[in-house]
Amino acid sequence: MDTWGGALEVSNVVIDGDETITGVLYKPKNIQSQAPGVVLAHGISNSKEPQTGIALELAKHGYITLSIDLIGHGRSSGTLNGGDQSLGMIQAAEYLAELPYVSSVGLVGHSLGAGAALIASSEILESGVVLIAGGVGDYFEEPIDQPSNLLVIIGQYDILFDLENIDERLEATFPENTPKLNEITGEPAQGTMTLLLTLPTSHLLEPLDPSVVASIVDWFNQVNLIEAEYSQTYLLREALILLAFISFIAVIVVGISLNSESIGVGVFNWRSGAVYGIVGLITFLPSMLLGNYLPFPPQIFGSSIAWWLFIWGAIMFLLSRYWRKDESPNLIFYLDITTAALTFIAFYVFSIGLEYTYGFGFRLLVPIMRHLTQRRILALLMYLPLMLGHFYSESVWFKERTGNLKGLAVSKLGLFTAIIIVQYGGFYLLQTIIVKGFIGFILEFLVAIVPMLLISVLITSYCQRYTRLGASIILNALLFSWIAAGLFPY
Repeated sequence: MDTWGGALEVSNVVIDGDETITGVLYKPKNIQSQAPGVVLAHGISNSKEPQTGIALELAKHGYITLSIDLIGHGRSSGTLNGGDQSLGMIQAAEYLAELPYVSSVGLVGHSLGAGAALIASSEILESGVVLIAGGVGDYFEEPIDQPSNLLVIIGQYDILFDLENIDERLEATFPENTPKLNEITGEPAQGTMTLLLTLPTSHLLEPLDPSVVASIVDWFNQVNLIEAEYSQTYLLREALILLAFISFIAVIVVGISLNSESIGVGVFNWRSGAVYGIVGLITFLPSMLLGNYLPFPPQIFGSSIAWWLFIWGAIMFLLSRYWRKDESPNLIFYLDITTAALTFIAFYVFSIGLEYTYGFGFRLLVPIMRHLTQRRILALLMYLPLMLGHFYSESVWFKERTGNLKGLAVSKLGLFTAIIIVQYGGFYLLQTIIVKGFIGFILEFLVAIVPMLLISVLITSYCQRYTRLGASIILNALLFSWIAAGLFPY
């Protein structure tokens, strides 16, 4: 097969049907003949962007790849409670199959998307299916037909799987042709090829892990008898996206303090910082559980983060008022409101403009700063008072010392950074999972939460130095309400 030298065309697509499905399409440039296609689906509370690394590498080998937002995610319409159990994957696969230059369709899904891919495989004629950390078990209401050429990938440090019992789960789901660990069985031409891989990665990192991406490319190359091989470049792209995001935040931080004069920074009180960090840590898991069992607004992760920041802030405000006997100063003025609101609007227009024009989305392992649907706007407005309470109480607690970047960062992020080091150090240094179950799953997401908190620290500290602390309170509240409003599908 001609792989077109690896040169690609990338475009946004909108697939109309019972629901509107959005995605990004990769195809070899100037394609002259038919080529195999692959549809990729993400996990819960995610969107198409994390799967585009796999899509990119497959496309370089000559595939037509479509990474989609599942129903209720990203810019796709609908809710998880709708009638389509494939969450739009069947609709996307049919769209891809109808393109004149697509010869066949394969399916790839991660976590929630793996279940969607497995359901879709029973409704369409697929060339091969890859299930990453999902779609395996006996929880389906009806028996699932054996997919063609099935590859199952599960991270060795995946919190949601017990690899000692994985054979039982595989046999329950695929009793006729159960995938075996590191052993390829069956024939690709007959659609009976199967394989189980357990690779050294964790649940959140599976779609980005080079060994996972390479295994998927190799699998479809075996299915489609393709011998071409290209070096991986998607990690370079991810690094450039991160650099662009950091630069974007830097512009926002500097821009909000224009026409202001710098003032001195007070000596940091490390005892106050330690109290602040300990309260944040103590309230983290209970708040996550509260948001899980009593989600209001009806978003599990978004409401959990909002209530956590609010409870953390409320405790600090009470300690400030009744333990230290501090006054409650007026920190927000009309100019601050105007400055923060205009900055936020510019922030939103620019980032969403990039998404609509180039399919480019800022992300920190999971996408953040998403398109605001009507429901997400409502959630943002409901979260805003909770976020304002947190960032106001933080400024009251630290006073002028919020300008001390090192002190504020260590206080707010230090303990959580230590947890990340312990949990991920257990994964990759000790080859073990330190904290398991639901709590371990939540702790894994700290690798995305901590950078978000760092953004708030940078904004707060810089604005304090330029007498714009009130603007930082409002801007941080708006940004975190926006992030939380997009963290869980509707």
